[in-house]
Amino acid sequence: MEKPAKNTRLPILVLGHAPAALSPFACIPLSETSFPSDPDLYFLLCAREETELRAALEALAQASVPADQIIIAGGEGFFSRTVEPFTGLLEILASDSTEELRHRLVARLETQRHRKLTQEIETARNAGLPSGLKAEDWTLRLEIAHLTHGFCCALELPASVHGLAIRSALRGENTDPACWPTELAELLPLCARLALQHWQTPTLFREEFRKQAGSLPFRLRTDLRNVVERCLESIWKGFENAS
Repeated sequence: MEKPAKNTRLPILVLGHAPAALSPFACIPLSETSFPSDPDLYFLLCAREETELRAALEALAQASVPADQIIIAGGEGFFSRTVEPFTGLLEILASDSTEELRHRLVARLETQRHRKLTQEIETARNAGLPSGLKAEDWTLRLEIAHLTHGFCCALELPASVHGLAIRSALRGENTDPACWPTELAELLPLCARLALQHWQTPTLFREEFRKQAGSLPFRLRTDLRNVVERCLESIWKGFENAS
């Protein structure tokens, strides 16, 4: 099927019977047998009955859409037994204006972005991690994954890159490459690892960062340095003031 044009600001596709307040967003009926393959979309389900909702959730699961990228809309006090732990809920009131609903939808999207970390950790555990790892190795991977997640949120990365970066951090791959790669999903965990190594010595981190990131494109290197400084500012200021 042809992919509908999505909202230019929020990566939302509405499935089902959308209220008027959601008219700015692309919408397709739940009767569609396939969904757009864009891995960065968040699906907002507006079903009128439980059976319709279950069918849509099964179709999204078959399309390998992560639960954290699914939001179920309902009226005041809405609850569904169908909801998985990482699936979002959005309450829609009859009195909602487009602006009011958009504000709540933005807040829900932010919550769902943070659920990406928890879902990826659970998925990794279900796949066998941390079996075979020492406790300290798994703890380090979790710390790197948490910081990588922070970088992804600060950079407002698409959901697919966000997930790939966290998975790379949890797998602990390419821990000491000759030079840093340009792909963010591989680059961010390496930068997070370096930041954790020198979290008490920001000056030393900056020196090592210049060496490791020297071959990166200027814009990428600058954006990466800025996001690290922003995420770790409160911690590093304490050490710099103490020195």
